[in-house]
Amino acid sequence: MTGRLQDRVVLITGSGGDIAKATALTLAREGARIVGTDIDAALAEATTTAVRNAGGEAASIALDLSDDAGAQEFSRFALERYGRIDAIVNNAKAARAGSGSPPRPTPGASPSTAT
Repeated sequence: MTGRLQDRVVLITGSGGDIAKATALTLAREGARIVGTDIDAALAEATTTAVRNAGGEAASIALDLSDDAGAQEFSRFALERYGRIDAIVNNAKAARAGSGSPPRPTPGASPSTAT
């Protein structure tokens, strides 16, 4: 696989989801090295396997990115593996399923209005 992203290292959060998997496969076809993370290890690994089966290079780690420690570990994992980070695709969900609470607005932000 060669292309416009040859040897670029792309991190993908929420890599176990369908959109993230499609994104990983597309970027890998262009030569990117994919580093994925998902809270669900099996889903993250499924995307990694799909990329590798398509001829790409990929690695994954199961992490919870809802705190700084998870995000730092994700960066550390990618840097130890490939020595660089060129891009990040933020595909992780912000709200937990079944929490019963909708996302809250950012304090001080004004709501948008449609005209």
